[in-house]
Amino acid sequence: MIPNCCFNVAKRAARAFALAIILSLLFLAMPAEPVLAQSVTLSPTSGEVDSIVSVSGTGFTPSAAFRTHFAYGTPYELVRSGTVAVDGTISDSFNVPNMPAGLYTVLVETSTTNSTSGTFSVVPAIVLSKKYANVGEQVTVDGTGFTATIPVTISFDNVTVVSAVTDANGSFTEVAFSVPEKPRGTHRVTVADIINIHSLSIKLIVRQSITITPTSGNVGTTVKVSGTGFRAYWSITLVHEGVVINTSPASVVTNAAGSFNATFNVPAIFGRTSEIKASDGLYTATATFTYSASISLTPTKGNVGEEITVSGTTFTPVSSVSINFDNTQVATIDTDGSGNFITTFHVPDSFNGIHTVVASDGTHTVNASFATSASIRLTPTEGLSGTEVTVSSTGFDADKSITITFADVKVGTTTTNANGSFSDKFTVPQYGSGNYDVIVSDGVNTASVVFTITISVSISQTTGNVGTPLTLSGSKFFGVVTIKYDDVVMAKTFTDAKGVFSVTFNVPASIHGEHIITVSDTISKIQTTFTMESVPPPVPAPLLPKTGAKAKSKASFDWEDVTDPSGVTYTLQIAPDADFTVRILHKQGLVTSAHTLTETEKLPATSEETPYYWRVRAIDGASNKSEWSASSSFYVSFFPDWAKYALIGIGALVVTLLILSVLGRRQKKA
Repeated sequence: MIPNCCFNVAKRAARAFALAIILSLLFLAMPAEPVLAQSVTLSPTSGEVDSIVSVSGTGFTPSAAFRTHFAYGTPYELVRSGTVAVDGTISDSFNVPNMPAGLYTVLVETSTTNSTSGTFSVVPAIVLSKKYANVGEQVTVDGTGFTATIPVTISFDNVTVVSAVTDANGSFTEVAFSVPEKPRGTHRVTVADIINIHSLSIKLIVRQSITITPTSGNVGTTVKVSGTGFRAYWSITLVHEGVVINTSPASVVTNAAGSFNATFNVPAIFGRTSEIKASDGLYTATATFTYSASISLTPTKGNVGEEITVSGTTFTPVSSVSINFDNTQVATIDTDGSGNFITTFHVPDSFNGIHTVVASDGTHTVNASFATSASIRLTPTEGLSGTEVTVSSTGFDADKSITITFADVKVGTTTTNANGSFSDKFTVPQYGSGNYDVIVSDGVNTASVVFTITISVSISQTTGNVGTPLTLSGSKFFGVVTIKYDDVVMAKTFTDAKGVFSVTFNVPASIHGEHIITVSDTISKIQTTFTMESVPPPVPAPLLPKTGAKAKSKASFDWEDVTDPSGVTYTLQIAPDADFTVRILHKQGLVTSAHTLTETEKLPATSEETPYYWRVRAIDGASNKSEWSASSSFYVSFFPDWAKYALIGIGALVVTLLILSVLGRRQKKA
């Protein structure tokens, strides 16, 4: 039989054990009692010189005076004072002073001798005096937040254009350079220190521009046109007051830097100034030419008896002008209120050669040259191979045999009449598109004119996305036709008997913006533009791991699928900080909306207080990038749940044994 005292002891022990279990469970379930402590938060934690920084804090003594020290203990220290709020919080903000790059302490101290601190990183910044500039134009660069007293280089598209040295604050100002000869578009100006700790780039857009020399003169003045900042290797059209002008060289094409040079003779206009316009088909630049008194003849050569139009500009307003052909007066005309006039005369009897046309109002006297010579006319002046063309001519010798050639190939013969004139027809040979000389000669006198064999091309649409089917149709081509997208051959085909073709291809993966489609045969080439879409894909939303969740070392990540007409891939980033200033993983080109870390990518364990952060973005086939998703935190733990429960059980057992031991000692004393 068990003694009563032992039975009571056992009952008390059982109750104590049960109480210990209950207390242990309650202890695990109870939330931790918050502990008030001083803390300081900076927002942001990094920035450029003159950016605004906010300092906030909690856990301070209410109503106490406090001081904020930015860049504590350095020559750049900035001190501000304030009073702690009744709830123990502080709040202050200030602009980052002019200082070198680096990590600086932000210290908050109070009148109760309490203090706490944070850190702020000053980062470099550069500013250009202009966002747009012409070739040769001067641009200045200002920089802040670099390393103090260190040489820096300023590069334009990776070519150094100027050097400088930062001051004691890590700054430099108004470092000037001239924009190099570059084609139109966006270029990068890069500032880097000599030890390559800091390197920063900024965009500068080079614009098209032209200059003319001289900027004033008479009708017929030879003007040099220089252009810069146009697209590289593109044909340039020069227009004077809306009319395409003949230039030397006849075909003006930009070089690799988007520049060109040409000359032309200024035609006549009404007024004292005119606009000269240069265009590469997309981009245009203009310049102004100012006229002196001048005359122009239309045409400048012809036959006896032919009507000639003479135009004059910038003579004396409302005055009488006499027009002479050599020494023979052929017309008189009054100028208008601007000193301009226009009239006609017929070429008087004269020898074959150069003659002088003189216009004079008594104050201004201007000469122009007129040549009486053989001339021809084509009807029509352009068309396809096989077109029947009428050729007529005057000014040749009478009763002479005439030979007609097309691109040096004889296409007809005839004979002039008693007045040295004729009219005949020929058929355009089978040639590719382009300009061809038609030459008429009687063996002594020769005249020529240009006939144009034309081509054309059309595109089914000018904008779209990766994979868009494009149909190109053309006419007036010859033989094998090659179609290129940028520099990549997309298709080859044959024309039919009429020089017509049609071909379809899918737009390849390419960066957003303009792309050149070139259609060419063995003789001719024509270009058109296709614009790739520039709409970024949607932002993918993170799914797993959820914020604050525990993950394995080889964690699995999942996010929402996004779609885009150009197709998408994903980029995943993992970092130990929410700003992703240091990235542990930067995984590009993921084709699915999930990724599990590999053995080489697995993460070390961390705590809930110092988690990892992850985010994701989508990139489409046209290189359009979505914004980064909101970052999500997680931590990696190698401590299994069963071990936690085992420790809880062991703890409960130890508490029970201690209680039993105490009760046993008391029982003995009793």
